[in-house]
Amino acid sequence: MTIYALAQKSEKGPLERVKLDDAPPPEAGEVDVDIEHCSVCHSDIHLLDGDWSAPRPLVPGHEIVGRVVGTGARVGIGWQAGACGTCASCKRQKEHLCTGGKIRTCVGRQGGFATRVRVDERFTFPLPEKLDARTAAPLLCAGLTVFSP
Repeated sequence: MTIYALAQKSEKGPLERVKLDDAPPPEAGEVDVDIEHCSVCHSDIHLLDGDWSAPRPLVPGHEIVGRVVGTGARVGIGWQAGACGTCASCKRQKEHLCTGGKIRTCVGRQGGFATRVRVDERFTFPLPEKLDARTAAPLLCAGLTVFSP
């Protein structure tokens, strides 16, 4: 499967259309999601402007609505794409407070400005078919921001 993305190769540089390398098959507990919609969050702007450290090339985007490859389930994905599973917060099922290795959707891995993204399946949230993707996507960051504290 060929994956295309909009990537920034240097801080404050333009987004450029790129073809990403083929990824190995998902590991246990991971899913690939074909992206239907990705909103732009101010956190993406901070990453693009270099206000927050992030490796380049950077494929931003963490307010994602898409379909799980193989099942077609419609899901949403926010800022967090995984957690360590072993720290005290994770053991209390409070993975959003993970201190042992929280994985961000678009830092060190491609985000939603791509045709496909891979995440820990525990960090996908089922979405009703009737819910408009343009309405749902922004809630996947703001909702976590409000819930986490």
